[in-house]
Formats: sequence, structure tokens, C-alpha cells
Amino acid sequence: MAIETDRPFYESFDNGVGALNHTWAGNIDRSVGGEIKLTGYSGTMEFPSGISAGHGYGTYTANAKIDGNQPGPAILLWPGNDYWPGQEI
Repeated sequence: MAIETDRPFYESFDNGVGALNHTWAGNIDRSVGGEIKLTGYSGTMEFPSGISAGHGYGTYTANAKIDGNQPGPAILLWPGNDYWPGQEI
């Protein structure tokens, strides 16, 4: 059985965090439709589910604004098996 690994993924944030519902620290402002704002040590990601997530290889694009005056803010692709270190960008 072939596993589909090229399904497109898009999140508009029109309904909060949407598919990126694995969150931590609780500092996530969802008050403006179409965006989320993370402050402090907070984050959001899709639950890691390995190859079954279906994203595979390809081009990834993120439109984001990052404000900060210290190390920490990041946008990254995390290994689907949730084991670090791994194939992280």
C-alpha cells in the first residue's frame, strides 16, 4: 500500500490555530482572524504523526512576521516522528 506524501497543507488561521493545534505555554493570541500571535515561551505545531501526516518532500513557504529582541523566535520544520535530532530545518 502506497502512502500519499504530497498532500498540500495550508493554514489560514481564520479559526484560531487550526491544524497547528499542538500548542504549549498558552500565550497564543487568536483575537484577530487570519493570524495568531505567540508571546513568551509559547508555540504551535501540527501533531507529529510520522509519514502518515502526508507532507513529504517539496517546497515549503511560510509568511510570518517575527518581532523580538532576544534569541528564540523561529519557524521550523520538525521531524514527523517527533525525535530530535532529526531532519529539522
